Amino acid sequence: MTFTSQQLREFVEEQRVVDIPWRCVRRFKGQPRTYFDPRKLRELQESIAEKGQETVGKVRVLWSGTEQQFELIDGERRLKVCSLLDRPFRALVEDAQDPEEQYEKSVRANLNRADHTPLEIARAVENIRMSKRITSLPTGVQIDATARVFSKSASWVQSYLSLARLVPDLRRLLEPTVKKKNRIPLVLAFRLSTLPRDEQLIQWKRITSRKLGLIHAQRLIDGVILKKGLHKHRRGRKPADEFALIRRFSDKVQQDAGAVLDMSDAHLVRVFTSRTERDRQALLQDLAMAAQAVDRVRQRLKQAVKEVRAAVATAVA
Repeated sequence: MTFTSQQLREFVEEQRVVDIPWRCVRRFKGQPRTYFDPRKLRELQESIAEKGQETVGKVRVLWSGTEQQFELIDGERRLKVCSLLDRPFRALVEDAQDPEEQYEKSVRANLNRADHTPLEIARAVENIRMSKRITSLPTGVQIDATARVFSKSASWVQSYLSLARLVPDLRRLLEPTVKKKNRIPLVLAFRLSTLPRDEQLIQWKRITSRKLGLIHAQRLIDGVILKKGLHKHRRGRKPADEFALIRRFSDKVQQDAGAVLDMSDAHLVRVFTSRTERDRQALLQDLAMAAQAVDRVRQRLKQAVKEVRAAVATAVA
């Protein structure tokens, strides 16, 4: 089945939702999602088989297309399932657009949903960051402009861009096909990416051989950064960046603390009722260590401010 040019124009002009034979829709080559959880795909297949496709996809018209008259913008999992069930794909039809604009639309439609792998997100961030629209902007605003595409912070963008600095052996450990016990936690991947490439595997092997937990692993990496003086030479980081990082740290601590303090006493009792005594004590110990760490940060910042004031007073005198 193919649609006439007149039908295609009507679909676009009326922004119509159309049941399209799945064979008429081709995959968008730049689609950010490349991995599909088999279990969740089966669940979606069972749902669509029973209740039909409840959430519409989105496609654009390929005016020069023959059998494949549409290209996917959003809904690849649904399209896959429709092909398996051999039933039409329900989608909103749009007009042709600039490839970079189409990619951004696909990113906005997909990347804020669950189930994307860290490397899928990292590739999407890099692609948006290097798009013509972003690179045409002044250098100082490119990261913020990239962040707005994802509705995220600049630090979130910087974190995912940093994954490109990981050595291939560590990047592979972020893939969902790797057994969970062997997979590298994302927060450690971000932290390891700040090390020189020849140090990354060395420190990861130290972490795994010692069977360090997340907190102790982060401390080990931070210790290496300080010992080697790498914190003084982080590429692209300026005093203003570091001040913003400290500000975000302070804001995050206050926000998270506020969320806990807003819980009623009765609710907190219910939270801990289902936990073992070992879990309860471990959490209290972790909180004590966190409080000490925050106080150490405060003392160091207080000392830094004191030294700045003294320097200013000396300069004025």
